[in-house]
Amino acid sequence: MGCGKLEVGSGKWEVRSGKWEVGSEKWEVGSAKWEVGSEKLEVGRGRLEIGDWLQSEMPEHLEVKMNGAVGEWKVVGLFNWSERKTKKQLNVEGESHVWDFWNQTYTRVGAETAFAVELAAHSGRLLAVRRAIRAPQFVGSSLHFSQGLEISEWDGTDRSLRVVVKLNRNAEGNVYLALPKNTKYKEVADGIYSFPINLTISPELKLEW
Repeated sequence: MGCGKLEVGSGKWEVRSGKWEVGSEKWEVGSAKWEVGSEKLEVGRGRLEIGDWLQSEMPEHLEVKMNGAVGEWKVVGLFNWSERKTKKQLNVEGESHVWDFWNQTYTRVGAETAFAVELAAHSGRLLAVRRAIRAPQFVGSSLHFSQGLEISEWDGTDRSLRVVVKLNRNAEGNVYLALPKNTKYKEVADGIYSFPINLTISPELKLEW
């Protein structure tokens, strides 16, 4: 594997001799099992798919299919290693919620739309993509890059929802949910609501509408 650097959000990615360094975290690619023919790598509770396997020196499109208490979704990493800004297409399967973890921004993508993602030189985007459903839905958070595995419990009815966040550290941030329209909570996009949470006080959100 070659060598490259990206600055994304508050961290730096370095790819060198089969190692990924993300801030203070390190992943050793050599310690995992690659399925070269199918361009897939098993990573914890997800499966990593490399969209541009063998077509570029450095990976520019990575996808991890995830599942947990909040259902199924995928985390997509798009990277620009070049000296110039560029755009990449993010194809979705039906109307979807797209949450940008590093920029903490939301986009709703239509059923027939390929989302054009702009990337500055030497930059990356980490996106959570979920099919939109007609029910309360987790969209993203500022707490964990998986954008879903931090939720350990999700219990809802037509009029209420209980969410429990579990991390092996104290943290505070925001959880973003798609809910029925109401004026009781802080709306950050159409039908998307922001809820602050501080795990040193309580890991639980209880909502009613």
